Parts: sequence; structure tokens; C-alpha cells
Amino acid sequence: MGNFDENCLSCQSIQGKIRLSKAPRILETNYWVVETPTPISVKGWVILAIKRHCIAIHELTTEEMVELGKLSHIICQALHSIMKTEKEYLIQFSESDGFPHLHLHIVARMPEWPEALMGPRVMKAMGDWAENPISTEEATALALEMREYLLKHLPADLIIK
Repeated sequence: MGNFDENCLSCQSIQGKIRLSKAPRILETNYWVVETPTPISVKGWVILAIKRHCIAIHELTTEEMVELGKLSHIICQALHSIMKTEKEYLIQFSESDGFPHLHLHIVARMPEWPEALMGPRVMKAMGDWAENPISTEEATALALEMREYLLKHLPADLIIK
């Protein structure tokens, strides 16, 4: 896909020039890349990044938006099935330094959730703010389990790898 911004860290990651996570990529669809970010201090965090450089939801094509709906729905079902989530947070800001690229966070919100991470405060559990991050091995194990679930439940015509 075209439309890359060489100064965008998400574009660099999608092109394979850098890796933003130590966990393996979950999968790639026609329009989206699905990954588990690291470091994170809560298990069950998934990022969906559009494959072309795009900075706002209103810039998505109908096809990209339809695929996002299908993909995010099945990811939430996977998190609930695998982790027994109470809720799944779906978050989109795309405003951090180096990350203007449209990406969405889906976070497994567990039944006994700390008040300090309720709602948008959950963003404190990712990146430089993450206290006591989960291990790369734990993030990798969940990424692989998520991949297996998605490969079984996503329409085959969406999946690239």
C-alpha cells in the first residue's frame, strides 16, 4: 500500500524498517496490522494500525472502515473468550510524538480492575508509563493465542498473514 510518511514511526514499523514491539505481530489483513504493544503493564492489549499513512478516522475509505469493524469485533470476542474480560476498551487518539498515524487500542478490561486504570487512565499502563510491565514471553504467548483465534474466526479473504 502507498501513502507512507518516512517520519512516522507507525509507517516505519509497517514497512518493516523498525519494530515497535518485542512480541510477534498477531496478523495482517488487507488494510490493518494487528499487534500487541510492549511494554505494557496489563495483559490483553492489542493495537490495530492502518497500513497506509492516515491520521484521522474520517480519512478512512468505506472498505477500510468495514474491515476495521469486522476486525475489532472479532478481536473483542477473542479477548473475552481467552481472558474472560468484563469489557474491552476501544481507544483512538493517535497524537503521541511520532505516532500521528491512525491506530486503535483494544484493551482487555478485567472484572477486578484497578481504579487507577479505569477509562482513559489505562493509557498509563503502556509505554514509558507502564509500571511492572508484563514479560515479553507473556505478551508473546497471548499474541500467538490471539493469532490462532483470529485465524479461525476471521473471514479468510481478510487475512494476509
